Amino acid sequence: MRRLVLSAAVVLLAGCGSDAGLPAETAEALQATVATVVTAVNAGDDDAARTGLTRLREDVAAATRLDRLSDDRGGELLALADEVEAGLSPPAPVEPEPAASPAASPPAPVEPESDDEQKDRGKGDKGEDREEDD
Repeated sequence: MRRLVLSAAVVLLAGCGSDAGLPAETAEALQATVATVVTAVNAGDDDAARTGLTRLREDVAAATRLDRLSDDRGGELLALADEVEAGLSPPAPVEPEPAASPAASPPAPVEPESDDEQKDRGKGDKGEDREEDD
């Protein structure tokens, strides 16, 4: 499978040559991007290959918009890029960031008791006069 992907990438590189009717500057830029993809595929670095293919698609779109690349030729290059990407291993799933837990609110401050409250706290019913209802 890796050999098939590499072959498709090499065909893609050849398709970006100046003999393909592209202006030299455009051909060189596309070739440099495709060379990065070929190197990544050859090294087994599928993430880098995907990044290079994304860049290639952007470059092809820009060259087509600027009439430096025909729509037909751009479509062929994009189809080859899709073929290369289809042969790569699936990207690793992105783990969602854990939701930030709300910060625990600090406990409410305890107000110190006044002197009168401190005195009354220990008395209870003892020692106080109690009136009884008849």
